[in-house]
Amino acid sequence: MAGHKPLEHYSSFRRIALAQWSAPSDPIIHGQMWFDVSEADALFDRLLDEDGVKVSYAALVGKAAATALAEIPGINGKVVGRKILLKETVDVYYQVDVGGGSDLTGTVIESVDGKSLSEVASALSAKADAIRAGKDEQYEGSQKRGILGRAPIGLLAWILKLFSFLMYRMGLPAQWLGASERDPFGSCMVTNVGNFGVEIAYAPLVPWTRVPYIFLVGRAQDRVIAVDGEPVVRRMLPVSATIDHRIIDGARIGQMATILKRVIENPNSLGVMDVENQDHAEEETT
Repeated sequence: MAGHKPLEHYSSFRRIALAQWSAPSDPIIHGQMWFDVSEADALFDRLLDEDGVKVSYAALVGKAAATALAEIPGINGKVVGRKILLKETVDVYYQVDVGGGSDLTGTVIESVDGKSLSEVASALSAKADAIRAGKDEQYEGSQKRGILGRAPIGLLAWILKLFSFLMYRMGLPAQWLGASERDPFGSCMVTNVGNFGVEIAYAPLVPWTRVPYIFLVGRAQDRVIAVDGEPVVRRMLPVSATIDHRIIDGARIGQMATILKRVIENPNSLGVMDVENQDHAEEETT
Protein backbone atom coordinates (compact mmCIF):
# COMPACT_ATOMS: atom_id res chain seq x y z
CA MET A 1 0.00 0.00 0.00
CA ALA A 2 1.40 3.37 -1.03
CA GLY A 3 3.00 5.32 1.80
CA HIS A 4 3.29 2.31 4.07
CA LYS A 5 5.85 -0.42 4.67
CA PRO A 6 5.53 -3.62 6.72
CA LEU A 7 6.95 -3.84 10.21
CA GLU A 8 9.94 -6.14 10.10
CA HIS A 9 10.17 -7.40 13.70
CA TYR A 10 7.26 -8.40 15.96
CA SER A 11 7.47 -8.94 19.71
CA SER A 12 5.88 -12.11 21.07
CA PHE A 13 3.05 -10.08 22.64
CA ARG A 14 2.33 -8.27 19.38
CA ARG A 15 2.21 -11.60 17.54
CA ILE A 16 -0.29 -12.95 20.08
CA ALA A 17 -2.30 -9.73 19.97
CA LEU A 18 -2.58 -9.84 16.18
CA ALA A 19 -3.54 -13.51 16.35
CA GLN A 20 -6.30 -13.23 18.95
CA TRP A 21 -8.01 -9.92 18.14
CA SER A 22 -9.64 -8.82 14.92
CA ALA A 23 -10.32 -5.27 13.74
CA PRO A 24 -12.46 -3.15 16.12
CA SER A 25 -16.17 -3.20 15.36
CA ASP A 26 -17.55 -2.46 18.82
CA PRO A 27 -20.09 0.39 19.12
CA ILE A 28 -19.46 0.99 22.83
CA ILE A 29 -18.93 4.49 24.24
CA HIS A 30 -17.62 5.01 27.79
CA GLY A 31 -18.15 8.15 29.85
CA GLN A 32 -17.83 9.33 33.45
CA MET A 33 -19.01 12.32 35.49
CA TRP A 34 -18.84 13.56 39.07
CA PHE A 35 -22.03 14.89 40.68
CA ASP A 36 -22.47 17.11 43.72
CA VAL A 37 -24.85 15.13 45.97
CA SER A 38 -25.07 17.64 48.84
CA GLU A 39 -28.76 18.34 48.18
CA ALA A 40 -29.45 14.65 47.54
CA ASP A 41 -27.96 13.72 50.93
CA ALA A 42 -30.18 16.29 52.65
CA LEU A 43 -33.23 14.89 50.88
CA PHE A 44 -32.27 11.32 51.77
CA ASP A 45 -32.02 12.29 55.45
CA ARG A 46 -35.42 13.97 55.36
CA LEU A 47 -37.14 11.03 53.67
CA LEU A 48 -35.61 8.64 56.20
CA ASP A 49 -36.61 10.78 59.19
CA GLU A 50 -40.11 11.65 58.04
CA ASP A 51 -41.19 8.55 56.14
CA GLY A 52 -38.75 5.80 57.00
CA VAL A 53 -37.70 5.47 53.35
CA LYS A 54 -34.00 4.77 52.81
CA VAL A 55 -32.86 6.04 49.42
CA SER A 56 -29.61 4.87 47.85
CA TYR A 57 -27.49 6.64 45.28
CA ALA A 58 -28.31 3.80 42.89
CA ALA A 59 -32.04 4.51 43.22
CA LEU A 60 -31.40 8.18 42.46
CA VAL A 61 -29.17 7.46 39.46
CA GLY A 62 -31.77 5.03 38.08
CA LYS A 63 -34.46 7.66 38.50
CA ALA A 64 -32.28 10.24 36.77
CA ALA A 65 -31.51 7.86 33.89
CA ALA A 66 -35.20 7.03 33.48
CA THR A 67 -36.02 10.74 33.40
CA ALA A 68 -33.49 11.25 30.60
CA LEU A 69 -34.81 8.28 28.61
CA ALA A 70 -38.36 9.62 28.94
CA GLU A 71 -37.49 13.20 28.00
CA ILE A 72 -35.24 12.56 24.98
CA PRO A 73 -37.18 11.16 22.00
CA GLY A 74 -36.05 8.00 20.30
CA ILE A 75 -33.45 6.69 22.78
CA ASN A 76 -35.58 4.42 24.99
CA GLY A 77 -35.25 1.28 22.96
CA LYS A 78 -33.16 -1.72 21.97
CA VAL A 79 -31.26 -2.68 18.87
CA VAL A 80 -32.64 -5.85 17.30
CA GLY A 81 -30.93 -6.88 14.09
CA ARG A 82 -30.52 -3.68 12.09
CA LYS A 83 -33.51 -1.95 13.66
CA ILE A 84 -34.18 0.04 16.81
CA LEU A 85 -37.31 -1.03 18.65
CA LEU A 86 -38.63 1.62 21.04
CA LYS A 87 -40.00 0.61 24.42
CA GLU A 88 -43.38 1.77 25.67
CA THR A 89 -42.22 2.09 29.28
CA VAL A 90 -39.00 3.24 30.94
CA ASP A 91 -37.88 0.38 33.18
CA VAL A 92 -34.67 0.15 35.18
CA TYR A 93 -32.81 -3.08 35.90
CA TYR A 94 -30.94 -2.80 39.19
CA GLN A 95 -28.08 -5.19 39.85
CA VAL A 96 -28.34 -6.87 43.28
CA ASP A 97 -25.40 -8.54 45.00
CA VAL A 98 -26.21 -11.72 46.92
CA GLY A 99 -24.26 -13.37 49.69
CA GLY A 100 -22.01 -10.42 50.35
CA GLY A 101 -20.99 -10.24 46.70
CA SER A 102 -20.57 -13.97 46.08
CA ASP A 103 -23.27 -13.86 43.40
CA LEU A 104 -24.95 -11.22 41.28
CA THR A 105 -28.47 -10.97 39.95
CA GLY A 106 -30.93 -8.17 39.38
CA THR A 107 -34.48 -6.94 39.45
CA VAL A 108 -36.56 -4.64 37.27
CA ILE A 109 -38.50 -1.63 38.52
CA GLU A 110 -41.06 -0.76 35.86
CA SER A 111 -42.12 2.74 34.73
CA VAL A 112 -39.49 4.45 36.86
CA ASP A 113 -40.02 7.77 35.07
CA GLY A 114 -43.57 7.90 36.46
CA LYS A 115 -42.65 6.99 40.04
CA SER A 116 -41.44 9.26 42.81
CA LEU A 117 -37.95 8.75 44.17
CA SER A 118 -39.48 7.32 47.36
CA GLU A 119 -41.50 4.81 45.36
CA VAL A 120 -38.45 3.71 43.38
CA ALA A 121 -36.36 3.32 46.53
CA SER A 122 -39.08 1.41 48.38
CA ALA A 123 -39.71 -0.96 45.47
CA LEU A 124 -36.00 -1.59 44.99
CA SER A 125 -35.43 -2.22 48.70
CA ALA A 126 -38.33 -4.67 48.90
CA LYS A 127 -37.20 -6.63 45.85
CA ALA A 128 -33.55 -6.71 46.90
CA ASP A 129 -34.50 -7.91 50.39
CA ALA A 130 -36.62 -10.69 48.88
CA ILE A 131 -33.75 -11.83 46.64
CA ARG A 132 -31.24 -11.89 49.50
CA ALA A 133 -33.70 -13.71 51.75
CA GLY A 134 -34.21 -16.47 49.17
CA LYS A 135 -37.81 -15.45 48.49
CA ASP A 136 -37.51 -14.34 44.87
CA GLU A 137 -38.95 -17.09 42.69
CA GLN A 138 -37.20 -16.06 39.50
CA TYR A 139 -33.72 -15.93 41.04
CA GLU A 140 -34.20 -19.11 43.05
CA GLY A 141 -35.94 -21.04 40.30
CA SER A 142 -34.04 -19.92 37.20
CA GLN A 143 -30.64 -18.57 38.14
CA LYS A 144 -29.59 -20.18 41.39
CA ARG A 145 -31.07 -23.68 41.18
CA GLY A 146 -32.54 -23.74 37.68
CA ILE A 147 -31.10 -24.10 34.21
CA LEU A 148 -29.02 -20.92 34.40
CA GLY A 149 -27.28 -22.18 37.49
CA ARG A 150 -26.84 -25.84 36.47
CA ALA A 151 -26.39 -26.02 32.70
CA PRO A 152 -22.85 -26.58 31.37
CA ILE A 153 -21.31 -23.25 30.40
CA GLY A 154 -21.01 -24.22 26.75
CA LEU A 155 -24.70 -25.11 26.60
CA LEU A 156 -25.60 -22.03 28.65
CA ALA A 157 -24.10 -19.78 25.98
CA TRP A 158 -26.55 -21.21 23.46
CA ILE A 159 -29.46 -21.00 25.91
CA LEU A 160 -28.88 -17.30 26.48
CA LYS A 161 -28.71 -16.65 22.74
CA LEU A 162 -31.88 -18.67 22.20
CA PHE A 163 -33.70 -16.79 24.97
CA SER A 164 -32.71 -13.47 23.38
CA PHE A 165 -33.72 -14.65 19.89
CA LEU A 166 -37.13 -15.91 20.98
CA MET A 167 -37.98 -12.80 22.98
CA TYR A 168 -36.61 -10.02 20.80
CA ARG A 169 -36.56 -11.50 17.31
CA MET A 170 -39.62 -13.75 17.47
CA GLY A 171 -41.60 -11.59 19.89
CA LEU A 172 -42.48 -14.33 22.36
CA PRO A 173 -43.70 -12.94 25.71
CA ALA A 174 -40.92 -13.03 28.28
CA GLN A 175 -43.29 -14.66 30.78
CA TRP A 176 -43.51 -17.71 28.49
CA LEU A 177 -39.77 -18.06 28.90
CA GLY A 178 -39.84 -17.92 32.69
CA ALA A 179 -39.45 -14.18 33.31
CA SER A 180 -41.68 -12.32 35.74
CA GLU A 181 -41.75 -9.01 33.80
CA ARG A 182 -42.62 -8.15 30.22
CA ASP A 183 -39.03 -7.02 29.66
CA PRO A 184 -36.85 -8.70 32.30
CA PHE A 185 -33.84 -6.43 31.59
CA GLY A 186 -35.39 -2.98 31.30
CA SER A 187 -34.32 0.13 29.42
CA CYS A 188 -31.03 0.50 31.27
CA MET A 189 -29.02 -1.19 34.01
CA VAL A 190 -27.72 0.37 37.22
CA THR A 191 -25.25 -1.19 39.62
CA ASN A 192 -23.65 0.27 42.74
CA VAL A 193 -19.97 -0.63 42.94
CA GLY A 194 -19.38 2.05 45.55
CA ASN A 195 -20.69 -0.37 48.17
CA PHE A 196 -17.51 -2.38 47.63
CA GLY A 197 -15.24 0.65 47.94
CA VAL A 198 -14.76 1.06 44.18
CA GLU A 199 -14.42 4.67 43.12
CA ILE A 200 -14.83 4.37 39.36
CA ALA A 201 -15.48 1.35 37.14
CA TYR A 202 -16.94 0.51 33.74
CA ALA A 203 -19.17 -2.44 32.92
CA PRO A 204 -19.48 -4.30 29.62
CA LEU A 205 -22.80 -4.35 27.81
CA VAL A 206 -24.61 -7.69 28.04
CA PRO A 207 -25.40 -8.49 24.39
CA TRP A 208 -28.17 -11.05 24.86
CA THR A 209 -30.22 -8.61 27.02
CA ARG A 210 -30.11 -5.93 24.29
CA VAL A 211 -29.81 -3.24 27.02
CA PRO A 212 -27.93 -0.26 25.51
CA TYR A 213 -27.04 1.61 28.72
CA ILE A 214 -25.27 0.53 31.91
CA PHE A 215 -24.62 3.03 34.71
CA LEU A 216 -22.12 2.24 37.47
CA VAL A 217 -22.41 4.20 40.70
CA GLY A 218 -19.05 4.61 42.42
CA ARG A 219 -18.01 5.54 45.94
CA ALA A 220 -19.13 9.01 47.06
CA GLN A 221 -16.43 11.07 48.71
CA ASP A 222 -15.53 14.59 49.79
CA ARG A 223 -13.67 16.48 47.06
CA VAL A 224 -12.48 20.03 46.60
CA ILE A 225 -14.26 21.75 43.71
CA ALA A 226 -14.49 25.32 42.49
CA VAL A 227 -17.73 27.19 43.21
CA ASP A 228 -17.88 30.77 41.93
CA GLY A 229 -14.12 30.68 41.62
CA GLU A 230 -13.57 29.59 45.23
CA PRO A 231 -12.43 26.16 46.47
CA VAL A 232 -15.05 24.37 48.55
CA VAL A 233 -15.45 20.83 49.85
CA ARG A 234 -18.51 19.00 48.52
CA ARG A 235 -19.77 15.44 48.61
CA MET A 236 -19.22 14.14 45.10
CA LEU A 237 -20.56 10.99 43.45
CA PRO A 238 -18.81 9.39 40.45
CA VAL A 239 -21.08 7.78 37.87
CA SER A 240 -19.74 6.01 34.79
CA ALA A 241 -21.66 4.81 31.77
CA THR A 242 -21.30 2.25 29.01
CA ILE A 243 -23.45 3.17 26.02
CA ASP A 244 -24.37 1.54 22.71
CA HIS A 245 -23.52 4.13 20.05
CA ARG A 246 -25.98 2.56 17.62
CA ILE A 247 -28.96 3.89 19.57
CA ILE A 248 -27.71 7.31 20.67
CA ASP A 249 -25.40 9.92 19.17
CA GLY A 250 -23.07 12.42 20.81
CA ALA A 251 -25.57 15.28 20.84
CA ARG A 252 -28.15 13.22 22.69
CA ILE A 253 -25.52 11.87 25.07
CA GLY A 254 -24.87 15.52 25.92
CA GLN A 255 -28.59 16.02 26.56
CA MET A 256 -28.62 12.91 28.76
CA ALA A 257 -25.65 14.18 30.77
CA THR A 258 -27.44 17.51 31.32
CA ILE A 259 -30.56 15.76 32.61
CA LEU A 260 -28.55 13.43 34.85
CA LYS A 261 -26.80 16.44 36.39
CA ARG A 262 -30.09 18.28 36.87
CA VAL A 263 -31.81 15.40 38.62
CA ILE A 264 -28.92 14.01 40.66
CA GLU A 265 -27.71 17.38 41.91
CA ASN A 266 -31.22 18.75 42.46
CA PRO A 267 -33.50 15.79 43.19
CA ASN A 268 -36.38 18.12 44.04
CA SER A 269 -36.42 19.31 40.44
CA LEU A 270 -39.24 18.58 38.02
CA GLY A 271 -37.70 15.19 37.20
CA VAL A 272 -38.11 13.81 40.72
CA MET A 273 -41.09 14.26 43.02
CA ASP A 274 -40.42 14.07 46.72
CA VAL A 275 -43.01 13.12 49.31
CA GLU A 276 -44.01 16.71 50.04
CA ASN A 277 -44.61 17.44 46.35
CA GLN A 278 -46.72 14.29 46.08
CA ASP A 279 -48.85 15.22 49.07
CA HIS A 280 -49.33 18.73 47.70
CA ALA A 281 -50.42 17.38 44.31
CA GLU A 282 -52.88 14.99 45.94
CA GLU A 283 -54.39 17.82 48.03
CA GLU A 284 -54.96 19.90 44.89
CA THR A 285 -56.82 17.06 43.17
CA THR A 286 -59.14 16.33 46.12
